[in-house]
Amino acid sequence: MTASHPLCILLIDDNPDDRELALRALRREFPDLRATEVIDPAGLDRALAAGGLDLVVTDYRLRWSDGLAVLRAVQARWPRCPVVMFTGTGNEEVAVPAMKEGLADYVIKSPQHMHRLPQAARAALERQHLLQEREQAVAARRESEAHYQALAEISPVGIFRTDAQGATTYVNPRWCEIAGLAASAALGDGWLRAVHPDDRALVTTGWDTAVHKQHISTARYRFRRPDGTIAWVMGQAVPETNAAGQIVGYVGTITDLTERQQAEETLRESEELYRDLVQHSHDLICTHDLDGNLLSVNPAATEISGYTEVELLTMNLRDLLAPEARDLFEAYRTEIQTHGQAQGLLLAQTKNGARRILEYDNSLRTAGG
Repeated sequence: MTASHPLCILLIDDNPDDRELALRALRREFPDLRATEVIDPAGLDRALAAGGLDLVVTDYRLRWSDGLAVLRAVQARWPRCPVVMFTGTGNEEVAVPAMKEGLADYVIKSPQHMHRLPQAARAALERQHLLQEREQAVAARRESEAHYQALAEISPVGIFRTDAQGATTYVNPRWCEIAGLAASAALGDGWLRAVHPDDRALVTTGWDTAVHKQHISTARYRFRRPDGTIAWVMGQAVPETNAAGQIVGYVGTITDLTERQQAEETLRESEELYRDLVQHSHDLICTHDLDGNLLSVNPAATEISGYTEVELLTMNLRDLLAPEARDLFEAYRTEIQTHGQAQGLLLAQTKNGARRILEYDNSLRTAGG
């Protein structure tokens, strides 16, 4: 034990010479030993009631009891306290039953065995320490798992766990909500039933590869719910390892991307519609930077100006104005920079020199939109 906690033992023996012998041997290993000597039932009751014991050393044959009764009494009050029997009764009929009931060790009272008493005490204490550490680790793990379980049950993200072979062992309520599948039906490889048929091969291959190579798994796929609705998800899983670094399973999440997917499809459809309108519009439509350099033009721009698209994309907006109107460009740029839009009339000149009065309605587009 440490200086802050000297070894506290309970020594139970009728013979004062044997008690002195035992204490002398133990103090060679534990110099700061504190011992309570017991010689009768009352002393045993007082010592057990007081507690604070690290180890009990008892003879087997006592005038008022025996070592097995002492062992049971100690275990009833202090089950974590190891008991070592130090006795002249050396036979298996005593040792075997005692060891089965939890005796830490059995040492014979004889000169040739005396060195074993401190060794037995040290070994018993170390085993008890390891047992306590293991129990604390198990308790901490259970607490951690309970905390994880509580968080998983209320998480807004779908969560799942698997064993080392990739078979699903747990899904949280949000996973069930997204996939449209009961938790019991998702276990093992049952979750695949919720994956859209067109995505199953891709998902299965990716998942099997990740498990085989012990890699992180990432996949974007669809669930098809029982009511026919589709849920787009991003699934991710990482390996879980034990203290030895061995993979014991995977923990992963699925994020519902359905609204984002729908927004992307809506935006894509809107952009396609816009491009279609621009391409078929009879109005000249173009984009340019703040210096007036043309960036894009529609077919109507080539028809109205007489220039080809290639030519227009090398030109400046000033080049499309009649010479006498080109000095108005700075006023136009100031207006659109200040107000974000500009409207009015301008005098344009086509490639063949024809003059046209065009009405314009332009707006400033920022980097974010």
